[in-house]
Amino acid sequence: MHKEYLDKLYQEIYSLEKRIIREDNLNSDKYLVYTLLDKIEEVDSLLKNSNFNKYNWKYLKLTKNKYSLSLSIFELIQSLSKSRDTDYLTTLYNRLFFEKTLSRELDDAIKFSLPLSLLLFDIDNFKLINDNYGHDVGDIALKEVALALKESIRSNDYACRIGGEEFAVILKGSGYKQTSIIAKRILDNIRNKKISAGDKYINITSSCGGVVYLGRGKVSKEELFKLADINLYKSKREGKDKFYISVWVRKQATPSTLVGEEEKNILYKS
Repeated sequence: MHKEYLDKLYQEIYSLEKRIIREDNLNSDKYLVYTLLDKIEEVDSLLKNSNFNKYNWKYLKLTKNKYSLSLSIFELIQSLSKSRDTDYLTTLYNRLFFEKTLSRELDDAIKFSLPLSLLLFDIDNFKLINDNYGHDVGDIALKEVALALKESIRSNDYACRIGGEEFAVILKGSGYKQTSIIAKRILDNIRNKKISAGDKYINITSSCGGVVYLGRGKVSKEELFKLADINLYKSKREGKDKFYISVWVRKQATPSTLVGEEEKNILYKS
């Protein structure tokens, strides 16, 4: 009975290893880790409490080592995956991760008729910060904005740096009201950051444009991004340190037209 049981454990290891190296498991939840830990504990218990002959005991010990190695491989893959998807300066997710995640989350939102929101941020007068105080201070400003994003979003949202002084936030299951609340919170938190610039501190602000998809009809990630970007520059034109958010809809007569419902547009002024 012991031999059959050990063979079963060993086969489970190979099955887990196949799952570990699959691309769609690189950003999975902790299920595989918990499974491997459970198996290691199970083998430990057998080693302590069962009477095996010398051959089976050695076989079981090798099995435990194999599980431990699989766990180490999984953790290494997760670590490499995280570094591949992370912006080196701010530790936010990078542009590549943003593109993949927006596609995946939008596909799910369309399939299950769920709301999904996208917010774009651009630091106001960032070139002047670099010109007047140097790129080191500019880097500090980028890190502080990243911190403000992290502090403002929920655990299931995604904050990304998508280039230069541009940032994006993907809000899962977030309707118009919730998205507006989060956008305001982010702008407030950015404004309250104090940036060390030599012998003084400076404040920074950001403009924001957003779009809310309510789970009705089909839309591409490019269409969502375009409308959010249009709204970002509306905020810039209105004086900066504001957000402008639209609900995405299609006109029946012209299916390719993007519009924001006027009664649900909001321009937030600080």
